[in-house]
Amino acid sequence: MERIRREDLAIEISTAGWRKPVGEQYPHVDLIRAAQRLGIPFTLASDAHSYAQLAEYYDDRLADLLRQLGIKELASYEKHRRKIISLI
Repeated sequence: MERIRREDLAIEISTAGWRKPVGEQYPHVDLIRAAQRLGIPFTLASDAHSYAQLAEYYDDRLADLLRQLGIKELASYEKHRRKIISLI
């Protein structure tokens, strides 16, 4: 986590685990909270392998998780430059 922060990177929260036997997002909530304490930003992913999986669970489960964790901003990247997007 310290290296991620030092390198000014973000951590991806993926919904792919909700459609797999693990049944939870990646990474685990404990790791997300540890990243929050260090001020590491987050990006989102669904690991889509078809159009039907694109942004899967974003409107319900993921939105609820982000609210529960108090995540109000996400990182977006364009040409390797980070832009912070407010969810509020």
